[in-house]
Amino acid sequence: MSLGLSGDMPLRSATAVLWWLVRSQLGRLVACSLVTSLWLGSQQLIPYIVGNALQEGIIADRGDRLAAWTGALGAVIVVQTAMGISSHHLVVRCRLDAAFRVNRAVMRQITRLGAEMSRKASTGEVISVTSGDAVK
Repeated sequence: MSLGLSGDMPLRSATAVLWWLVRSQLGRLVACSLVTSLWLGSQQLIPYIVGNALQEGIIADRGDRLAAWTGALGAVIVVQTAMGISSHHLVVRCRLDAAFRVNRAVMRQITRLGAEMSRKASTGEVISVTSGDAVK
């Protein structure tokens, strides 16, 4: 059974619906994965940079090396901040897109069922499904 959407939502199983959602925003999910990997990966550089700044700059008493490592630390923090903000933005967009797609698909199915729906479920149940359950 399909819902008449482009990239019709399958109604066979929850797994099929999840794969439909993944396929419907695959590009955004790939971008989200890459940006999140850069964000989390850049966090791994901070202890390395601080350790080298201590070793080469402070312990070796070389101001030029300390300045270089401090600059590197600043650059990593800028990248980490930008990627963290971008990651959050993309994750929220993915979640909202999926919720709205499911909500729209449920509403289209209810509209297609028409009067038959009122015989199977009360108005309150229909509203509950479209406003709350579809999002979850």
